[in-house]
Amino acid sequence: MGNKEKLLEIACQAFGQKGYEATSVDDILAEAEVSPSNFYYHFKSKEELALQVLESIFERSREKFAPLYENRELRASEKLKQLHGLFVERMERSRCCGGCPLGNLAAELSDVNSRFRERIAKFFEECIAGIEGIVRQGVREGEFRPDLDPKAAGALLFGSLEGLMLVSKSLRKMAPLEKGFQQALELLRK
Repeated sequence: MGNKEKLLEIACQAFGQKGYEATSVDDILAEAEVSPSNFYYHFKSKEELALQVLESIFERSREKFAPLYENRELRASEKLKQLHGLFVERMERSRCCGGCPLGNLAAELSDVNSRFRERIAKFFEECIAGIEGIVRQGVREGEFRPDLDPKAAGALLFGSLEGLMLVSKSLRKMAPLEKGFQQALELLRK
């Protein structure tokens, strides 16, 4: 792994666990064992590093989510269960600590940095649109209630996942994320 990748990985972990403001460039340099000149060779600033961290998170998430969104073989409910499983897996790996790095950064920075807010908002809109497509499929195939508004349901389900991760993080228990989302799915069914 090169220095740039190492800096991105360590920054992602630090921003997700401690937050953007509480993480200094010196913290990242010490953990990465990289010189300041090497840091500034790759990144103009801490903000530039964080924006590239976001892009890296977006790309990894797209790689995981796209196969579910595009899979024509799975029923809508199965797609949503597998999507939920990706969020559960993330929380289990972190032992209910850290939560969603994007959710954490959105909560911390949306009101103070428009560049972060705009990039995160655009990605969240992609996620909602992907879930909306799944809900449309479920309605079309008769698996979900015909009176659903797929766009609103997509926002509800995505917001539920993000919010339930926060609750699980706060309580240090997986139950809210596991059971809460199952309940949300039940609301979609006929």
